[in-house]
Amino acid sequence: MRFVIPFITLSSLAAAISITEPALNSTYAAGSTITVNWTTVDTDPTTFSLYLWNFVYWPPSYVPLALDIPTSDLSYPVQIPCDTDPEWGYQISGINGTNVYIIYAQSEKFFVSDAANATDCVDTSLTAPGASATSTCPAASTVYVTTIPTL
Repeated sequence: MRFVIPFITLSSLAAAISITEPALNSTYAAGSTITVNWTTVDTDPTTFSLYLWNFVYWPPSYVPLALDIPTSDLSYPVQIPCDTDPEWGYQISGINGTNVYIIYAQSEKFFVSDAANATDCVDTSLTAPGASATSTCPAASTVYVTTIPTL
């Protein structure tokens, strides 16, 4: 009886967001824009983020591609960063916001090749859907804190 509850929990996770594209062993050039497609069910979160992962080679890497995408969109274009190392084993991961420890879905593994024209390759800014590509962050500043031990 103890094993029934974990099995039920795992079976419900299997029916969640499922990334259908990119497909297994596809090849994409660094700097290219690809469309990520997925399916969803009504119990999925309303938004999630897409990251490019490669945990096949050392050191493992993950790079944010798009943040807070409406799950109901079912597809979203993302750019493979220009400086992505050419190798096999990349995956697109759908995660909870910026928490890389909560993975909703992963694509099949695919290959990233060198940029078609590395000198002209330009990365687009990472933005959330509907957001402006310009930064609204204030300039960096340094704050000094002095602490005095209490007796």
